[in-house]
Amino acid sequence: MGQSIETTQRMKVRLSTMWIFAVLNYIYCDVFTAFATLSDPAAMKDIVSGHGGTLFTPGKILGFSVFDGDPDADGSARPLPSL
Repeated sequence: MGQSIETTQRMKVRLSTMWIFAVLNYIYCDVFTAFATLSDPAAMKDIVSGHGGTLFTPGKILGFSVFDGDPDADGSARPLPSL
């Protein structure tokens, strides 16, 4: 019926490992992006002037909000169990 303690412990270790991996990847990406931006004077000039980065048009923002608002858009929605 239930999972064994060993299986639960393995799952906790696996989730913790994946979480640490994700966090370290985010930190690496932030540091790499900051270094690449700060070392390029042209990119820094664009950012300061407001022309750097990604252009978000109203259509893109609407599309992201519809995708984010749809609970099954990423395929993670599951039907409720029957009682």
